[in-house]
Amino acid sequence: MGLADQIVVQDAQGWLGPRHVVYVDNSGSPKPNVGAGEQRVHRTIANALTECVDGRGDLIVVRAGHTETYSAAAGLVVNVNNVTILGLGGRTTRPKLTLDTADTVTIDITGSDVTIENFHFVAAFTDIVKGVHVTADGFTLRNCMFTEDSGNFLIAVNLAASDDDADFTTIEGCFFYQPTITCTHAIYMAKELLGVRIEGNYIVGDFVAAGGPIEAGAAEVQLAILIKDNIIFNAASDAVTCIKIAPSATNTGVMQGNSALTADTSGDTPFIGVGLGFKENYGAGVLSTASAFLYPAVDS
Repeated sequence: MGLADQIVVQDAQGWLGPRHVVYVDNSGSPKPNVGAGEQRVHRTIANALTECVDGRGDLIVVRAGHTETYSAAAGLVVNVNNVTILGLGGRTTRPKLTLDTADTVTIDITGSDVTIENFHFVAAFTDIVKGVHVTADGFTLRNCMFTEDSGNFLIAVNLAASDDDADFTTIEGCFFYQPTITCTHAIYMAKELLGVRIEGNYIVGDFVAAGGPIEAGAAEVQLAILIKDNIIFNAASDAVTCIKIAPSATNTGVMQGNSALTADTSGDTPFIGVGLGFKENYGAGVLSTASAFLYPAVDS
């Protein structure tokens, strides 16, 4: 029995509680009232969201191989609180969400406690300013992939438009891959935030901004932040820093177990985290000929 079938059975037997399960599949004609209860198969995620209720914990299940394309700002707006959007499928069949046509195209997360899992986000236009834009607390992005296709994300995931409007965001187990077109950040914290967790991501690209793949805005205090077990390969020769949480001395949190490998030979520091605790982070500014070194140095 597959995951989708298990969800149907569990929903029918009431194991999922009061949450509602909605299905998305654009591979054929819509089929109303498919599955247990009153679930429908929708053609788009936006349509499925109209069937969800704030705070109920609804689940949207998106079929493997499903595709959608967005061409303008707020191309998709996830505005329902406490909803989970789950993509089915493996590496090559997970649902694909393509952003094209304009550099202002976005996927906006405005509902709190939203989870998006197992999707492939594709940049098909040059210098997309921010792909996924989060302005609500409790967002989780898990096991997703961001890649280029005749375009690039300047910022793949942008957190916050105002202070504390993306607190307790979690980004874990994601793959960011933009090797050929210059970009600035995979993950950018634009405002002051609390409880952000960035863990277990693999980031490969040409990140030329001073802050690099993971950065917080220069004056934006990050409280109780955890940046852990991320692996970064930055092909830019001017890659000053790979993870930068600075310059405020009032930042709090931990940067632990990260590896940053860059083509930078200028001797700049791979990690900056003013006010943070460091543990077992490794960085190297020379590719192919040297192993990474422990940074900062071990406390004596």
